[in-house]
Amino acid sequence: MVSLRNDQAPFDDVKVRRAMSLGTDGAEFMLLFRSEGLPMDYFPFAPGHPAYTPLEELPADIQALYGYDPDLAMEILTEVFGPPGDDGFFFKTKITVEPSPIELEVASVLKDQWSKINVELEINQVDEITFVAETYPLPVPTYEGCVLGSWSTADPLRSMLTGFTSLATGNVDCYFNPEVDDILFRADLELDEAEKTRLTKEAGAIIREDWPTLPMYLDGSRSYWWPWVQNYYGETSITDDAGFCPVIKYMWLDLDLKAEMGY
Repeated sequence: MVSLRNDQAPFDDVKVRRAMSLGTDGAEFMLLFRSEGLPMDYFPFAPGHPAYTPLEELPADIQALYGYDPDLAMEILTEVFGPPGDDGFFFKTKITVEPSPIELEVASVLKDQWSKINVELEINQVDEITFVAETYPLPVPTYEGCVLGSWSTADPLRSMLTGFTSLATGNVDCYFNPEVDDILFRADLELDEAEKTRLTKEAGAIIREDWPTLPMYLDGSRSYWWPWVQNYYGETSITDDAGFCPVIKYMWLDLDLKAEMGY
């Protein structure tokens, strides 16, 4: 994902946010990360989630946001800004990324893609401490333009609560919509699963219209383990940000099966 500062120009304009999405070729990133074939319409709900709406059933303008249309992107930017300036750009912006070769590569591809819609992107690669200090809202982030981040499809309600409610510490996009706050908080407290799904879908539809962030690609991953590892089902974590270690104490090894398999 690319988090866009919704509280500052130029990304405080939903037309600009949508144009940047149309000018970003997610398929190129899918190819880069060997994720070809995974769905592009994974935001805010991936296929298979009860709140998911098939792409073909969405309004045409929303469907387009999951594709790549640089010509339409430039039309929208021209409508907002007029012709590009003397330097050939509609505007210049900055993306802050962590000190990782992969993140630098993603930002470099994005810089090339955005140059084709006459937007200049400066890459601001900083150390880990600076990245956290600049991008997490306490009370608001200090980064300029946009920042390279991530989105979890595993629990969309939790992802929206932590990423798109006004006072959430993960609201890197600085997206503020009281209606969305109200719906998501009610969904979080709802015990009836059908009603929880309905509320989650309602909030997701508003977020999709506002398009506060820019979904880029799915980075698929897989977990493999030997058959003799028992009581393990592919979990990577069972607590908040504690990593893999807490999972291990629940596993046990079937040594007889391991021996039968020649190990």
